[in-house]
Order: sequence, then structure tokens, then C-alpha cells
Amino acid sequence: MSQSTSNNARELFMPGVTLAFFAFAALALVDHVPAGLISGFGIAALSFFLARRDAARSGMIADQFLRAADETVSNTTAPDPECEIHALRSETHELRLDVRAANERDVILEEEAARADEDTGAFLTAVSHELRNPLNSILGFADVLLQEIDGPLNEGQREDVHAIRSSGQHLRSLFSDIIDLSAAVSNRLALRRGRTPLLPIVRAVKQELDIVKADTVELRIAIGDLPDLDADPKRVRQIVQNLGGNAVKFTESGDITFGARRDGDFVLFYVRDTGVGIAPAHLKEIFQDFIHAPKMRSRHGAGLGLAISKRLAELHGGRVAVKSRLGEGSTFTVWLPIYSENAPSEPEA
Repeated sequence: MSQSTSNNARELFMPGVTLAFFAFAALALVDHVPAGLISGFGIAALSFFLARRDAARSGMIADQFLRAADETVSNTTAPDPECEIHALRSETHELRLDVRAANERDVILEEEAARADEDTGAFLTAVSHELRNPLNSILGFADVLLQEIDGPLNEGQREDVHAIRSSGQHLRSLFSDIIDLSAAVSNRLALRRGRTPLLPIVRAVKQELDIVKADTVELRIAIGDLPDLDADPKRVRQIVQNLGGNAVKFTESGDITFGARRDGDFVLFYVRDTGVGIAPAHLKEIFQDFIHAPKMRSRHGAGLGLAISKRLAELHGGRVAVKSRLGEGSTFTVWLPIYSENAPSEPEA
């Protein structure tokens, strides 16, 4: 129905309703139609008229809203693709500049860290050598006293000299660890690699640790036939000594097992103990220099043994790993290359 037809219908409807209303009113006067019916009809007609008027107004408002929306859409300009591409290129260029600047900063920081490592290593090496000379003299005189060359010692004096000698040996071992660590950090530690059997080294270290372990701890060797290592025997012994000594230090009861097996082009050597264990949050920290796990800080040592073992394994082209549960023990594993005419591949992570 068109707008003009609707308007004409309204114009004809209202006079008709009015005429009907008065007709009903006249009939009521002569008692032909009840008055209530007339009132109800009038109210209904009036409500119908008001509803039609409100609907017409709502339709007009909706029409105005749609026309305004159409005008807004028609006035909106579509984005220019070339402008967007230019903006993206500009942002990409800025990101590349930021990445290049960050890489340059990383290179500068790495160079500064390398120089700091070299300076620190040189300082530690010089100090350790200077301290080790008088320490060797102290150990020499302690040995002379224990031999009773200048006269007999009573029991108390002998215990005191043994304590001096034991502390001196610990300091000398610490100085050696510092020198080795500083040399490894600055890539000045040279390896004398050759064909090296592992089992004799493990047996020798076990024999030494049997003297210092607790009476409630049993040391075991679980090593069968193995190929020889392509390694520096002195450094392999140092790794075995560090891992075994660490296990003895933190195991008060139970057993410590030295084991090994072949793993591709490498020999997998491990030390498993039933000691205090290490919390998962500290497993990555223990291979850092001068670091002890919280339960280990009350024990002797400077926290260098594991760090040195890690660096020595990496110098051989191997790696180290650890698995541990707090209160149940730990297993330290080292991969060392097998002796071969061909260079070994890297161990799988």
C-alpha cells in the first residue's frame, strides 16, 4: 500500500468512526443500544486511531534512520591499498632496524663478557699459583713432622698435623680446580687426547673413595666390555673423581654405583647415588660455577666440581646431564666419545 493510499484511508476512517459513534449515541437515547456498548466502541476506536498514529511515527523514524545510514555508507571512502602497503613497508623497515640494533648490542655484550672471562681467568690463575707455592711448603713441613724426623709426636700432636695436612690438600685441590676452570672458560685448556680405557680409571677412583666414604655406604662398579675413549686420561679421571666425590659427599647411607654403556659413537658413563637428592628447581643451577643446591651448601666444597666436569665433557665433544628426586638420590651422566679414526658426531640431546 502506498503512502498516499494510507493517508486517504486514515482521512476517511476517522469521520466514519465519528459518525458511527454519534449514531450509536442517538440510538442509546431511544434505548435501542446499551450505553456501555457505545462507550466501549468509542474507546476502541480511539485506541485504534492512536496506535495507527504511533506506528506511522515509528515508520517515519525508521525511514529517517535508514536514509542517514545510506548517506554515511555512501560518504565513506574505501582505504587505499597503496597507502596500506606503504605503511606496512615502513613498519617492516623500522622492525629490521630495531633487530639489527639489538643484534649489534648482543655482539658487543658477548665481546665484553669474553674479555671479562679472560681477565678473570688470568687473575684467578695468577693468584692460585702464588698461593699454591707457600701451600706446598706447608704440606712439605707437615709430612716432615708426620715422619718424626725432628722427634716423636704424641697422639694429640699427630692429629693436629693430620688436620693441617688434610686442609692443605683440600686447598691445593681447590686451587687446581680454579686454574682448570679459568683455563676452560677462556679456551686455554688443552686436551691430550688418545686411546683411553675407562674401567681402570673408575677402579682407581673407587679405591680412593672407599677410604673416605661413610661406613654405611657401598661403592659398586657396573661396567662390562666397553670400547676405549678418545679422551685425555687426566681429564677423564678428573670427571670421574668429581662425580664420585660429589656422590660420596652427599650420600650418608645406601650405595653409589659407577656404570657405563655404549650409546652410539659415545660411552655413557653415570654415577648413581641414594643421597639427599636435588629439587627440580635447582637441577639447572648445579652446573654453574660456585653453585650448590640448597641442601648441599652446608657441605664442604666450593661448587666447582660439577662445573668443571661439564666443561671438560664439552671440550671432548660430549655433554652432561642429571636426574634427581629430593630425598631419593641423583644420577649424573656424562657422554664421552669413543676412540675412532673418524671424528665422532655430537651426542643427541
